[in-house]
Amino acid sequence: MPVMQKKVHEMQPSLRLCDVARPSDGPCGFHLTRTAWDPYPWVSGVESGSPAETAGLQAGDCVLEVNGEDVLGQRIEEVASRVRARADRVTLMLWNAGSDPYTAATCVSVD
Repeated sequence: MPVMQKKVHEMQPSLRLCDVARPSDGPCGFHLTRTAWDPYPWVSGVESGSPAETAGLQAGDCVLEVNGEDVLGQRIEEVASRVRARADRVTLMLWNAGSDPYTAATCVSVD
């Protein structure tokens, strides 16, 4: 694929489902933010070498669902509680306007 076509493809919006392992000795390795006017929280950072990075989370991902539950309008504390609700993993439905849905094997494109 020519370079220009590849760059255009990578800028396509993607909707994807990611499973992030929950280590027993620490966090998943991602941070969320949400302003008063954002309907959904966003991933503001992903720690290097973390389960979140391994799963393919990227800064700028919009979190639409946590463990199959819509998080529209929820406060960060509520979303964080949903992330911690399962002991072994967290499943996130993510949207990103400029991500590549093929970046990680653990992410499945659903568009």
